[in-house]
Amino acid sequence: MIGKAFAQKMLEKGKTVYSLSRHAIPEQDRLKCLIGDILEPDLGLTYIPKDIEAVYHIAGVVNLSKFDKDGSIWATNAIGTENAVEFCLKYKVPHLYYCSSAFSNLNGCNPYEKSKAFAEDMVRNSKIEHVTIFKPGIVLGPPDHCHLEHLSQYALLMIRVHKRADLVRRKIEGSLHLPVIEPLFHLRGIAEGELNVVDLASVVKGMSILDGDGTYWLTNPKPPSVGEIAKWMGTAALLKVVVAPEFNETPIEYAFERLSSAFAPYLQGRVFPSDIYCPIITEETIVNMVLGCLKQ
Repeated sequence: MIGKAFAQKMLEKGKTVYSLSRHAIPEQDRLKCLIGDILEPDLGLTYIPKDIEAVYHIAGVVNLSKFDKDGSIWATNAIGTENAVEFCLKYKVPHLYYCSSAFSNLNGCNPYEKSKAFAEDMVRNSKIEHVTIFKPGIVLGPPDHCHLEHLSQYALLMIRVHKRADLVRRKIEGSLHLPVIEPLFHLRGIAEGELNVVDLASVVKGMSILDGDGTYWLTNPKPPSVGEIAKWMGTAALLKVVVAPEFNETPIEYAFERLSSAFAPYLQGRVFPSDIYCPIITEETIVNMVLGCLKQ
C-alpha cells in the first residue's frame, strides 16, 4: 500500500523509479519493473540498472500474530532487509531508506515488532554511506486497500461478529415481545490512550521530503484516543462501543476477544514523537473507512 503510493509520488517529482516485484507490473514512463525477490541474494535480480541512486526498502510482512508459524515474518522483515543492505554495499548504492514501524521493539508483543526492530538496528549499524529510517504509525489508506489495514480489519470483524449475535438477539426479543434494546459492545483497552493512526498521504509526503541521515517518525502528532476510535467505529456499525480495562464479558464479547487478540495490545495506547504534519483524524474519516470497506 505504501510502496504503490510512494512510487507515484516519486514519479510526480520527475524521478525514474525501478519497482522491485515478484511479479510483472504495468510499466509507465519512468516506472520500470524489476522482477526479483528480497529473499534472494542480489534481490533476485539478473539485471542491475547502473543508475540507481537510492534504495527505498518498503517491503515487509505486516502480521500481528503472536507466532511466526511459517517463518515468513522473520524471513521477509529481517533476512529481506539484510539482503537489501548487502545489495547497497555490493553495488555501491550510497543511500538506503528503510521503512520500519513506530511499533518496532526488540521486546515487542509479537514477531512483527521484534523483526522490524532487529532490521532497523541492522540498517542503522550498516556501513552504507547514508541511512534514513522511517517509522510510520498505523497507516490509513484508501478503501481498496482495506485488506492491508489492521484497523479496518478489526472494525470489520467487530461488525461481522456483532451481526451474527444481533440476529439471535432480535429473534429472542421478538419471540418474547421484549422492547428493542440498543446493543452495547465492550472492548478491552485504555479509552484515554492514544491510537496513532496516520493518513497515507501524510506518510508518503514525509518519505518524499525527509532525506537526511537518521530516524524520522511518520506519526500523527495529535492522534485520536482509543475510546474515540472505538466510538466512531461503532457509529458506522450502528453499535454503541465502550472501551474499558475490565468488564464482565458477554459470550459474544469473549468470542470477539479471542478472534481479535492480535490487535488487542494496540488498544492500550502508546505515545510517539512525530516529524510530520498530519490532518486531524475525525469521526468522518473513520466512519468512511469502515463504510468503504463494507462496500468492497
